[in-house]
Amino acid sequence: MFQALGPIVLALCANSPANAAPQNPLLAAAPADSIFVASCDDPSALRVNLLSHQMVRLFDGGSGTPYVTAITDMILSEANGDEALAGFEFAKRFAESFDGPIVAFANKDGFGFLTSSPSGGGDLRTALDQILTQMPKAEIKDQGSHQGFQLRSIKPEGRGRGMMIRAEAPGLTGIFMGEGDVLASAQDSVQRYTAQVRSDIEVQLTNARLDAGSKGSRSAIDFMFDLSRAMRMSGEDVSQVGLDQDSWIYGRIDIGGPAQAEGVVELQLPQGGVISTFLDVLKPVTKEDLARIPSSALSFHAMRIDLELVLEKLIEVGGAEAEDQLETVRATTVGATGRDLIDELFLGMTGSFATYEFEPPQDPVDIASLISGQGVISMGVHDSEEMLEVFDDLISLGGLDSMVDFQDYKDVELWIIDIDGVTPGVAFMDGQLLFAVNPKDLERVIDHATTPGSQSVLDGMSGRQLTEYGSGGFYVSYQDTALAAWKMLAQGALAAELAPELRFLSNTPNLNLDDVKREVSGSTISSFLRTAQGLMFRAESR
Repeated sequence: MFQALGPIVLALCANSPANAAPQNPLLAAAPADSIFVASCDDPSALRVNLLSHQMVRLFDGGSGTPYVTAITDMILSEANGDEALAGFEFAKRFAESFDGPIVAFANKDGFGFLTSSPSGGGDLRTALDQILTQMPKAEIKDQGSHQGFQLRSIKPEGRGRGMMIRAEAPGLTGIFMGEGDVLASAQDSVQRYTAQVRSDIEVQLTNARLDAGSKGSRSAIDFMFDLSRAMRMSGEDVSQVGLDQDSWIYGRIDIGGPAQAEGVVELQLPQGGVISTFLDVLKPVTKEDLARIPSSALSFHAMRIDLELVLEKLIEVGGAEAEDQLETVRATTVGATGRDLIDELFLGMTGSFATYEFEPPQDPVDIASLISGQGVISMGVHDSEEMLEVFDDLISLGGLDSMVDFQDYKDVELWIIDIDGVTPGVAFMDGQLLFAVNPKDLERVIDHATTPGSQSVLDGMSGRQLTEYGSGGFYVSYQDTALAAWKMLAQGALAAELAPELRFLSNTPNLNLDDVKREVSGSTISSFLRTAQGLMFRAESR
């Protein structure tokens, strides 16, 4: 989530925490047809927090981190690399000119921002003047005043109907880009959106870490995206799932405070239709689910759903036709295997799923590594002995048992399968069905389960953070920060191969994981929760 907001983070911000809805007068100037609105109280604090956050030190060319070196080398390897670096430097100077609250918006015709400043916006206006010197052929006209702002239109040569409007009032500065005068739009709906954002999201942030006293900082970013309006504008028919009716994404991203970064993002979904019907199948991950994962795991993802309710909802939505299809599947599996695989295999699982890894992938661009993390996939089962019998019958039907080396490790049955030299393993442990590309990882899990006093992820350094912040969600994840960053950079070549427009990523240097870990240490906990009106994403990075 933080990476996705990176490109706009220097142009967005939010008011200080309060129980009432914000009354920043800048919000009244945002058009009512805005699809996206964001605000921030203190961009200078945001800059300080960004540059002090280990994961964002790459913006500081003097830090000497491997991230800076890697990205700088990648940019300079391009034909216009010097120009790109100059552009970054200009953007940095422009961002440093903000010293007061900012409100930014986007609608179907363009985007813009307004900012107030204790100094009257002198630094920002100087930066804007520097921009104009780089557009010598732009057509500049005085457009008079509008809502207390003095307007100037700036139309660069060869830009069609596009226009930039520079608006200035005492202590206020605005830039609007699009077709026509965006300031002339109505000003009522943003207040309604923002009031709802504050009443819901503020409470979540205030309660997120009461023991640490975290209530958000003045550098936080509040934002709202009208998903239903965007869907209607796209022309896509989403009426069947209801996304064209009152569906919003809104939240708060806070960089700084007791954690390096916190985020709360809520997706408000339509209260009727297919989507709301299936929200009921989401169940909270329990402490027992997390306690099964050894503390030595570098990362993990855990999820829980109600499998019986999934079948009920399928019939509820699909009616008699869906019920007939399920019965057909039952009859087919019984005829082919002698077993009802819906009852014995699908409903034989508890709905608890997890995947975790103990070591970094040897090849971070290998597909198998990306899918499995070269770690363990765990599926909760009601009865391990019965599940073993189901699998035993299934492999015997096709003669697959000849490919299996049946072993026993600490009274746990292991199946090691030879597939063209690759030997993944399956373990039937009490309450779990385990799968791993490397069978040694299965032994680690069994060792953890059978060794008295062995620590789980709840007992490790991030255990309290997990308990307080993550374990209430239906999806909970943990990432070693350095490992996640290394994977992202090391997978650049794969992204370049899959998407030709990203071919410049193939120039990303390979970083030694040990070097990265010396520079960046920490963890990120995130979770998805079901709410009364939709879904909520929460994340905390330390």
